[in-house]
Amino acid sequence: MTKPKLALKFKKMKNLSLIIICLFNFYLATAQPQDLEKVDLEMLHKTQSSIDPNASAEILYERGEISFVIIKGEIKYLYKVTKRIKIYDEDGYDQANIQIPYYIGKGNLKEYVKSIKAKTYYEENNKVKSEKVRIKEVFEIELNENLKAKKFTFPKIQNGVVIEYSYLSESPYIMNLPSWSFQSRIPTVYSEYETFIPVEFVTYRKHNQGFYPVQTKEEFTENVLGGTTQKTNVSRTKHYANSLSAIDPENYVNNASNYSTSVTYEISTHNFTESGLTKHLSSTWESVVENLKKNANYPKEISNTDYFSDDLDLVLQNKTTDLEKTEAIFNFLKEKVEWNNINSAHVNNKLKNVYEEGAGNSAEINMMLTAMLNYAEIEANPLVLCTISAGLPLFPSVSKFNYIIARAKVDEKFMLLDASNKHSTPNVPPAKVLNGQGFELTSYGFKNVPLIPFTESKVNYNLFAKINETGDVAGQCRVFYFDQFALSARNAFENQREENILKSMSKHFKIDDISDFSQLNIEDLNKPLVQSFKFQNATGFVEQVGEKIYLSPLLFLGMDNNPFKDKERKYPVDFTFPKSYTYRLQIDLPEGYAIDYIPEKTVYKMENDMLIFSYLIQEYNGKLVVDVSKNISVATVLPKDYGHLVKYYNSMFEKENEKVVLVKQ
Repeated sequence: MTKPKLALKFKKMKNLSLIIICLFNFYLATAQPQDLEKVDLEMLHKTQSSIDPNASAEILYERGEISFVIIKGEIKYLYKVTKRIKIYDEDGYDQANIQIPYYIGKGNLKEYVKSIKAKTYYEENNKVKSEKVRIKEVFEIELNENLKAKKFTFPKIQNGVVIEYSYLSESPYIMNLPSWSFQSRIPTVYSEYETFIPVEFVTYRKHNQGFYPVQTKEEFTENVLGGTTQKTNVSRTKHYANSLSAIDPENYVNNASNYSTSVTYEISTHNFTESGLTKHLSSTWESVVENLKKNANYPKEISNTDYFSDDLDLVLQNKTTDLEKTEAIFNFLKEKVEWNNINSAHVNNKLKNVYEEGAGNSAEINMMLTAMLNYAEIEANPLVLCTISAGLPLFPSVSKFNYIIARAKVDEKFMLLDASNKHSTPNVPPAKVLNGQGFELTSYGFKNVPLIPFTESKVNYNLFAKINETGDVAGQCRVFYFDQFALSARNAFENQREENILKSMSKHFKIDDISDFSQLNIEDLNKPLVQSFKFQNATGFVEQVGEKIYLSPLLFLGMDNNPFKDKERKYPVDFTFPKSYTYRLQIDLPEGYAIDYIPEKTVYKMENDMLIFSYLIQEYNGKLVVDVSKNISVATVLPKDYGHLVKYYNSMFEKENEKVVLVKQ
C-alpha cells in the first residue's frame, strides 16, 4: 500500500518542481533591466494595475544605488533612491506622504539625507503637467533620540496622478548596507538595486529571501573611488525583478517583512584600518557570537560587581534558596534601573554609570542582571536575540540581533528573565522576544535556546447576565489574565485614565454601555490581573420572533467573524505563544420562558491536537450555564496545515453561532 502512495507523492512533487522551473525560466527570459521612462498621457490615463486590478496604487519604478566615497579619511557609502508611484484611488493617497529616516549618531557617525527632489505629474488641458515639492515644504522631525526623518507631502494629489521622488543619503555605517525589499504594501512593476563595491577596501556577503525570483548580474570594473584620484577594482552588482504583488497582509502574521522578497548586504572583510590589515568579519554563527561578546563587553562587564555589591548584600539578606535570591534580585533591579525604551544587543554605557543614573537599554539592564545573579552564585548568562519587529535570524548576522535577556539555572530548571520590563515575571518575557530562537553566550561558546514557551498563557472570562422580557441584556463581566496576557494587559492599562479604558473595552467587546470598571493586582505580579465591568442595554444577541426568543449564548464573548476565510495561505499563521481561553457564562432567563432547544455538547480537535475547542451548555435552576474552552498548544501553524485550520475555525464559528431557543410558557 505504501509504495503507490510514495510514487504518487513523488510524481506530484516532480510535476510541481517542473512547474516552478518553467515559471522561473519564463521569468528570467522576460525580466530585463529598465530605465525610467518619461511620464506621458498614457501613464496618467491608466486606471488600474495589471498586477492587481484592485490595487489603490502601485510602484511603477524604483531604484536604489550604493556607491562608496572617502570623506576626510573615512570611508562612507552613498545611497541614492528613485521611486515613481501611480495613484489609482483615494485609498492610495497615503502614498503621497513620504518619510525618510536617518540615524543622527554622534561626532562623525552621523547620517545625512540631501538632494531631495519630488514632483507630482497630472493632466491639464490634455497635457502632462507637473508641480514640485519646494525645499521649504520638506520638514525635519525627530523620531527618537537616535533617529530623525525628512518628511514631505506631494501637492495636487488626486486619482490618476503619478508621483516621483529621489534623494541621496550619506552614511558612515558600512557594516550593513540598506536592505532592499522588492515588495511593498502595493504592487511593484519594476524594482532594481545596484551596488558598486570597491573590493580592495570592503567586501560583502549577499543574503536573499522571499518567494519571487530576482535576476542578478555582476561584473568587475575599474573606477576612481569617490573622494580620491585612486583607481580601484569595483564589483558592480545589479538585482532586479518585475511584476511583484503586494506583501499580502494576511491575518496572524507577526512580521510580514520576514516573507518579503529582499536582498541584504552584510560586511565580510574590510582593510580600511589604521594597520592596513584586512579584517575578516562574521560569516558563521560562531564568529557572530564572538563579535557579540566583544561588542557587548562580555565577560568584562559581567565580572565587574563592585558598584552594586553593597546594595545587593542587603537585598539578599535572609534569602536562602536560589529561587528566593533570583526573584529578589530581579525585582530589585526592575525598581532600581528603568528601561530607556531602546532595544539593543550592545552595552553602550558602562554598567556602573547605568546603575548610578538609573536608566539603560535592554542589553545594559539584562547584562547587569546576569552579573548580579552570578554574584549570588546563580548560574546565568546573557541571551541575545532578534525581536519580532527585527525579523527572523535566518543567516549569520551581527546586525540582526537587537535585544538581550538573561537565562538562569534555578533549582535545576532554566528561567528566562527580562528586567527591562517592569511587569515581566520569571519565564514570562515580553511577547516581542518570542521570535524563534536566541543564543545564550556562555564562557565556552554559545547555546541555541528556543524562545517559544511550552506552557499556555491563560485568560478566563466569568460573566453573569440577565435577560428581561423585552430582550435587553445586562450584567457583569470579570476577566482574569495570566502570564503573557497579564503582562500585555498591565503594559497597556497601567496609568490609563478610566474613560480611555472604557472606550477600549467598548470597542473590543462591541458594546456601548459599560460602567463600574475596576482592576486588581496591577502591581502584584504574582497574582493574575483581574478586570471587572458592568454592562447594560447590550443589543444584537437576542432576537424575538413571536412566542420565541433566539439567544446567542456567548453574547459579546463569541466570535463575530472567522479570521481564516481564504482558501490558501502563503505565510505561516503566527499565534506568537500557546494560548488558553476559558469562558463561563451564567445567564438568568426571562420570566415566563423555558428552554426549547440547546446546542449539543461538542469537542473539536485539529490534527495532532494543535487546537482544541470544547463547548457545553446546560440548564441549572432557571439559569443557562455556558462553558467553553479554546486551547492553542502551538505558536505557529505552517501553510501545509492551513486547510485543517480553516476547517477547525469554520466548525468552531458555526457552533458558537448556534442559537439557544426559548419559548414562552
